[in-house]
Amino acid sequence: MAVAALIGTAFATGLGESIYNYFAPGGDITRVRNPVGQRPVQVNTVKVKRIGDYGTYIFPDALNLSASELKRLDQIHDDSQYVSWMDARGGVDPFVTDIRITVEGNRGHSVLITDVRIAERECANPLQGAYLYSPSAGQADTVGIGFNLDEDRPTAQEYDGYNFRGNYFAHHDISLEQGEQQTLTVSAQSKKHYCKFSLELKVVDGKDSHDIPVRNPDANDGKFKVTADLTHLNNTTWETDGFSSYREVYVGGVVSSKGWREVDPSTYKGSSLK
Repeated sequence: MAVAALIGTAFATGLGESIYNYFAPGGDITRVRNPVGQRPVQVNTVKVKRIGDYGTYIFPDALNLSASELKRLDQIHDDSQYVSWMDARGGVDPFVTDIRITVEGNRGHSVLITDVRIAERECANPLQGAYLYSPSAGQADTVGIGFNLDEDRPTAQEYDGYNFRGNYFAHHDISLEQGEQQTLTVSAQSKKHYCKFSLELKVVDGKDSHDIPVRNPDANDGKFKVTADLTHLNNTTWETDGFSSYREVYVGGVVSSKGWREVDPSTYKGSSLK
């Protein structure tokens, strides 16, 4: 993924690397991590990017949104502004979070990424505050690296958005030459918990092995986040048991023709509203 750097500012993280904020085409800000040391693989960009492009978020607490706030939400049509609005209020991806990681070879010879691992993980009960429901018109099928965070020891598996299959790195080699870039798609799913986690790449450089951290540049704690969806909307049958587990529910997008509105969690079942 190429990023045109129009304006750049740099600052140190205190973790042996620097972060550059680049203003990319369209006004998005992409944070680029450049290691100060000579790691065999450089992590260029890390971005949470929903594969299905749906707009549903779950929050730790009720939001108590006013009519004017809902109207303002209706006026947001830019994806990055929409995500920023949700992030600023503590919104978390439901069921699965998708992460795009662009890496680059940093040696004069081939190096191998032999594994992607969960480096840190904290899981608790699913979030049950506000539920902002805005599903997509369709789902995208993309095979990538997936983690089932409900397992005791999650490992990298093949994942198609619904199902896990085998060990991803038993069937895929990721080899990088000097300056060669590749984008990895990593998805982490939970049907039972609210989880915060970080990742690391295992890289083989000749006889040496390196663990390279991958953290969320848009989170103060560097963690990625996902919460179980208690409506059961995100399982393979796409059926719902309702929204009664949540303190409040707001409906928008393709299921609400008149814009964002609040509905009764005890009675709403996920149908489109006129």
